[in-house]
Amino acid sequence: MSKRLAHVLEAKWRSDDVNTNLGRDFSSLNLDERILAGLSKAGYRIPSPVQLEAIPLCLTGDDVFVQGKAGTGKTLVFSILALNAVLDAEDLQVLIIAPTREGAFEICNTICAIGSEVEDLKCECFIGGFSYADDIPKARQCKIAVGTPGRMLHLIQDDKLELDTIHLFIIDDFDELLNKHLKPEVSEIFNTLPEKKQTVVTSLTCTDEVMELASEFLEHSFQAVFNENELSLLGIVAMSSRTVSEHLKNLVKTPSEDCFLTLSMRRNKSSMRLSLLQIILLP
Repeated sequence: MSKRLAHVLEAKWRSDDVNTNLGRDFSSLNLDERILAGLSKAGYRIPSPVQLEAIPLCLTGDDVFVQGKAGTGKTLVFSILALNAVLDAEDLQVLIIAPTREGAFEICNTICAIGSEVEDLKCECFIGGFSYADDIPKARQCKIAVGTPGRMLHLIQDDKLELDTIHLFIIDDFDELLNKHLKPEVSEIFNTLPEKKQTVVTSLTCTDEVMELASEFLEHSFQAVFNENELSLLGIVAMSSRTVSEHLKNLVKTPSEDCFLTLSMRRNKSSMRLSLLQIILLP
């Protein structure tokens, strides 16, 4: 059974960067009926602005750079593209690199949820911290491989992933990969892939450095760029730690399931110190 991933849009105010009141649904994007059915079962009905622009560009088969703030729907863009690539495939077609284990899990879960109507879908997650031996049979059978650079490169170097059939290579959160100094591993993976393939790169930011380094993986690419100078969704309030206590007291007095706290921590020599609190309040 498909798990619902999408939010109930009618119940909440939506900021402009995720506003879906644009008069179009996913059926307007020329998607396969199996993907549309899976989207519906997972609760997705109306695409965000990022999805409306980026999905058609990705479906052309050309390389694409997609930039957008966190929460604007980039993961769903390439998840749909990955499913489209394996609709009638028998072997590995898609390789997806994520900077974190949590990100890889999220991508794999999203693909499996919206791919609930795709017959014989095999999407597997390959990350460190789990048994390498268990990854080997999964690597031989999957059609979509999602993972972090280190574990994916290990499997490739040991010839456990068959790359000759790869048609789609996706690099998610490219700027975070740069921050984690993982570009050499990604480049090594890229150089082992077939020359003829489509590459899609997503990023939270769109700096000159990000664009220059991303261009090493892209050829004659399209760009879908949104809010390149704003990193947070509209409506996010940032506060210093001095005001945290009073706001937490108010939240405890008026608890709500629609209140989310995001804490940014910075390591000190002897302890973890709260440096920033971001509070999102959705009416």
